[in-house]
Amino acid sequence: MKTREKRITVIAAFILVAALIGTGLFYSANKSTTKDLNNEKLKSEMILSEKLALQKEIETFRSQINSLSGKNSELNNLLAETNKKLSEKEAQLSRIVRENGNIKSLKKELADLIQMKKEFEGQVLALNESIRKLNSEKDALNQKIASLQEENKQLASNLEILSSMTADNYLVETTKKMWLKPNFEKLTVMAKRTKKITVSFKVPENIVEDISFKIIKPDGKTAEGKDNGVAFRILNEDEGLMANINGGAIKVSKKIEMTYEPKEKQKPGLYQIEMYNGEKYIGTCNVKLR
Repeated sequence: MKTREKRITVIAAFILVAALIGTGLFYSANKSTTKDLNNEKLKSEMILSEKLALQKEIETFRSQINSLSGKNSELNNLLAETNKKLSEKEAQLSRIVRENGNIKSLKKELADLIQMKKEFEGQVLALNESIRKLNSEKDALNQKIASLQEENKQLASNLEILSSMTADNYLVETTKKMWLKPNFEKLTVMAKRTKKITVSFKVPENIVEDISFKIIKPDGKTAEGKDNGVAFRILNEDEGLMANINGGAIKVSKKIEMTYEPKEKQKPGLYQIEMYNGEKYIGTCNVKLR
């Protein structure tokens, strides 16, 4: 009887020990499983965070590309090439997520994308600087063209005046006043008797107001402006308005008369009458007095 009770006690003790060991093993396994689950959860959260960061970077990059579209053909080529690379990055991201890729792969893709964006921004800055320089050169060229067009217009006017003069459409007179008839003038070539030098010729109607004159005397002194006796007038319409048909176009010109009435007696020699259209020199008409 005692032997049987002893055996039962041993068996019970063994079962208790086995139960305790099993409980310990189960607890340990459960703890390990919980730790693994927590690690997997943390890993999933980190992967999700990297994935979202990468997606956000891609979206920001694409918005930046779209905002620059259509501004320049060379820039458009760069945008198309970068868009292609960006699409490849999106495909790689989808593949990594689909294949349960690790954080290291996502971090590498994000680093590559940031570097690609940095290079892209550098290229855009270089292109914008190039565009700015080209626009600046274009503006300078347009200003030069406008200046040349204005100069060409003035040269055409000057040529028209010279053509009029070389075609004998001008008249030079040196006159003296008659003592008995003060309102009448008589031609003379004597310097001491000359009271007025008159030059008349045709000019295009649109440049009449820009004509000016300067007299260079034999001694090198100059006279210009009304204060020094140099003036000009437009002859009245009956005697001064003329139409010239050239190549089918009608050009209207007016006849002007320049007068030089010195206050002092003139000296013998060559008098040079310089003509200007604005600030541009047109030509010289010479008058020699004895």
